[in-house]
Amino acid sequence: MPNKVLNILIVEDYDVLRDAMVRTLTRAGHRVLGVGRAEDVDEMPMGCLPDLYIIDLNLPGEDGLRLVRRIRASAPLTKIVLATARTSVVDKVAGYAAGADIYLPKPVAPEELEAIAQSLSERRLTHEAASPNKLLLWSRKLTLEGPQQAALLLTPAEVNVLGALARAPNQSLEHWQVAEHLGVDIAVSKDSQEVRMGRLRKKLLACGSGAPGIKAIRGYGYRLLCDIEVR
Repeated sequence: MPNKVLNILIVEDYDVLRDAMVRTLTRAGHRVLGVGRAEDVDEMPMGCLPDLYIIDLNLPGEDGLRLVRRIRASAPLTKIVLATARTSVVDKVAGYAAGADIYLPKPVAPEELEAIAQSLSERRLTHEAASPNKLLLWSRKLTLEGPQQAALLLTPAEVNVLGALARAPNQSLEHWQVAEHLGVDIAVSKDSQEVRMGRLRKKLLACGSGAPGIKAIRGYGYRLLCDIEVR
């Protein structure tokens, strides 16, 4: 089975090391970009969220920990590797608490970087094969993709509530939580809320979610009934 090509963003201020990591992972067949500052991440030209971030802790301006927290808050399923010379237990605990998946001490062997990308690539292929009807929610692009729709535009409120449903326990939210994510007053009638959720349900169906996509639970709220990956 061929590997899945990953979008990888490396955030490292040491030019020589950053260029070496970019070359290593590009040779392995991935799409790789390298930037020198955390602030550059917001202007990355990839066109979509990376599948994997490799981040140094000691960055000029915004440090690596703050960047990890920011990424994790907006992209909970994205993989994050911290590669740093700071190797104390305290630093490692802080890195994992911020949201890192892997904490690597420098220098990082090229073979280890390749192995990490290879493992992630294989897991993504396995997951996609097991979920052929999975929908992709692109938070920044405000689009939803599925087997029947290449890119369907959502409103920011729809992205918020759909992402929250995908991440919630049992993929369920109460009415007041849905209202918060939709940006409406909880005093607004349930009928008005259902109208907005009905529009979102139609978009899910258009992308191939299968009916009903989102189920209304009497006296509680809503439950998402389809597989959505948030990127």
